[in-house]
Amino acid sequence: MVSPRSLFGACGTLALALGLAACIPDLDISGKPCPCAPGFHCDEDRCVPGEAPPDAGQDAGPAVHDSGTETEDAGPGDAGPPEGRIQVHDLHAEWRTPNSIQWSWSVVGDPAEFGELILVVAENEDDLASETGTARVIDGSERPSLRLWNRRRTCGGDDQILSVYTDRHTPSTRYVAQLIAIDNRGHRSRSNVAPVTTTPAPIGAVVLFSDERPRGYPLPGEITVSSEAPYRTANHLLYAHDSCPPPSPECPQPPGFCYQNVRWQDMRAGALPISGGSFELAYLEMAVAIDAPEPSYWSSIGLHLREGTSFEVWKIEPFVLRTGTTYDLIQVPLHALTRSDMGLDFARASTLELDGFRVGGSFPVGTRVRVDEVAIRW
Repeated sequence: MVSPRSLFGACGTLALALGLAACIPDLDISGKPCPCAPGFHCDEDRCVPGEAPPDAGQDAGPAVHDSGTETEDAGPGDAGPPEGRIQVHDLHAEWRTPNSIQWSWSVVGDPAEFGELILVVAENEDDLASETGTARVIDGSERPSLRLWNRRRTCGGDDQILSVYTDRHTPSTRYVAQLIAIDNRGHRSRSNVAPVTTTPAPIGAVVLFSDERPRGYPLPGEITVSSEAPYRTANHLLYAHDSCPPPSPECPQPPGFCYQNVRWQDMRAGALPISGGSFELAYLEMAVAIDAPEPSYWSSIGLHLREGTSFEVWKIEPFVLRTGTTYDLIQVPLHALTRSDMGLDFARASTLELDGFRVGGSFPVGTRVRVDEVAIRW
């Protein structure tokens, strides 16, 4: 080890030889990354001996706060991408059936900064985190509402989108999900991880429509029993949405769109043959294909239940159906159906008679709606 006396002697000799007023010790500092020790200056992100030239301020290296952390002007690889400006919280399963789940959440952020949402669903946490194996990455190409902050109401106005329906799940299976919010700069934030288990496969059913024309009548009257493109057997119900009436001031619609309920009523199919214990597992099921150029972001699925000479409409809305010629098998729990903000329970359902079903939406002219295999299952 060099003693302080020896170091001072060497420095003093060099100072006398060069006529310097001071001496920089011969320590191994040159070439170190900036910022630099006294007696050195930053040149192209490296420390070199001597004072910095007057025009070298721009070479002082990244700005440093008192805490020693770089400012947000640091390069993208220094601290990772920033958290997204749209935050999603409280992801949970609002309801589930053997093959479907309705997910809901809350969101915080400026709508002007919204980009899109992506829902990842898997059968275990490892697949969810890696988005591999059993994981399904569900984006706006599968569920168009994930691309939107708001949807248009049936008669004008906006409704914030805070739920999405997923299908093609397996009965009695545990799933976990996470919602990813992407802002308009491409930055992401993630929700909590939400677990849910689908209900068991059904053991009973009341079929409302399968192949034969059911009792009662359709509305609109143009609905036909057709063999054009059935879901499973020989026939299905077909409605061609070929025209719209002029929009009314009370319920404005975009040009070429109008709301239509495709329904069958006055079926008088009897009471639900289920017990109170089975009611929580009971659900309305129907295969639906909406062949349209764009989806209806405000749709409904529901039942007609009769009491005496009148019937009640119990439904779920808003609902977003896929578009295309492929059928979706829609499943909605009976307890998720509402009427005037009141939920359907067994006490009410057990006093009513099954009387019909409906699919409603704000459809563009040219839409073809197909409905098949309608049943109550439990």
